[in-house]
Amino acid sequence: MALYAYKAIDADGKTAKGLQDAANLIDLEMRLKRGGLDLISAREEANTSSFGATRIKRVALITFFFNLEQLTRAGVPLLECLADLRDTMEEATFREIIANMVESIESGKKLSQAMAEHPNAFDKITVNLT
Repeated sequence: MALYAYKAIDADGKTAKGLQDAANLIDLEMRLKRGGLDLISAREEANTSSFGATRIKRVALITFFFNLEQLTRAGVPLLECLADLRDTMEEATFREIIANMVESIESGKKLSQAMAEHPNAFDKITVNLT
């Protein structure tokens, strides 16, 4: 997968810019459509690992896993948990990663497989524990 910088428009006519991991431009357009956005333009970012070399802060990971555990223990479905966590994360990079994980799980992957796609956020031990 490649990382794309995109510009899109929503149903209200507001423009949005962001980064999205996608296999190609068609895949990018489909992913944005699912999020209620229409692609205006996109360019592939320099070939870096998933979402750049920025590592996710340990505090953000601890908060993520603590809240994920609390929500799943309360009986909230996994995809709903991840969507809620995505919406409450302060770090934009982590929000993008969680959004990508939701899409991967919706396409049939397991949580551990979705996490493994983001080695800068989740190390091998963490992936293997899920």
